[in-house]
Amino acid sequence: GEARAKAAEEVGGLSKRQLAEIRQLLRSPPEAVKRILAACWLLLHCQRFKDKPISAVRFDEKTDWPRCQRMLVDEGFIASVLSFDSKQLEEVPNVPACVAQNLGFSPPGVAPKARPSLRRSATVPVKPPLDLASVLRASEPCAPLLRWVQELINEHNERMKLSAELTDATAAKAQAESKEADAEADLAEAEALLARLREALATQEAMLEKLEAEKGAAEKALQDIRRLDSLGTPGKSVQSPKASPKAKEMPKEKVPVPIELEVSGTLAVVEQKLAQCGVPFRRADAQVLEGDPRQALILPRIADILKEHRGKLKLLLEGHQAEGEEPGTDIERSLAVYQWLVEVAG
Repeated sequence: GEARAKAAEEVGGLSKRQLAEIRQLLRSPPEAVKRILAACWLLLHCQRFKDKPISAVRFDEKTDWPRCQRMLVDEGFIASVLSFDSKQLEEVPNVPACVAQNLGFSPPGVAPKARPSLRRSATVPVKPPLDLASVLRASEPCAPLLRWVQELINEHNERMKLSAELTDATAAKAQAESKEADAEADLAEAEALLARLREALATQEAMLEKLEAEKGAAEKALQDIRRLDSLGTPGKSVQSPKASPKAKEMPKEKVPVPIELEVSGTLAVVEQKLAQCGVPFRRADAQVLEGDPRQALILPRIADILKEHRGKLKLLLEGHQAEGEEPGTDIERSLAVYQWLVEVAG
């Protein structure tokens, strides 16, 4: 970030005299100078510790301090600080953790017992925090190096924090997307079930409507049958008892039987009555007495006329059909009326 770049610029601004002052301290450096230079060496050579456990990340004064001295006398030291890519610390997170511990400020996520330190041996205790004032007292030119190390560690910690937050956010997003997919699948399943239930309900309603229609037709048919039963049938003639064979038959006198002619019984009147007895049918229907109250009134009337004039009339049945009805409907209607009259009127 900007703070680290600014600190690197301060290191780049060290004069040859200031660098020489630091190099003069290498033989017997103050503790603060040794710690800050060790931190610089660990950071600039962080790739040495790639893929190694945190226990392997340490600065050994016997083997590493001579290397640190050579680093300071190298003319490319300042250039290596200026060109250092802080992103490479992401590959070796144990190195900045070690440096932070050595300088006295610990990055998050590192347990105290696992934090390495600048030491001669494992028995040396953890050293107190290193602050700017103690470095200035020991060597003023080392102060820019301390600020560069601190800002480098801060930037790394901030980047790791953001990376962790990004990882958590990505995982949360994936989990949310998975839940959303599950919810969409559940919704689709529920909608399919609802569609099936609606279809089943529609079928049940259609069946109920059909049953209600059949019930209505049956009730009307029952009314027709009761209406026909109420018309009654002619009673049987009662025969007079036969005379006793012992009784002597008396000769009967022939009495002329008068013939009475009713005006209402003439062919013209009968024809007029029959003309008024057209049997109505519902559209596209050829059945008689299927709950039609009009047929229940007309058909018995025709039957009565035929019974009254049995053997004297020839009845011509003529069927009709409306436009748009199936061909032959008129014939079916004529046959239906004929069969009913045969069964009832004989």
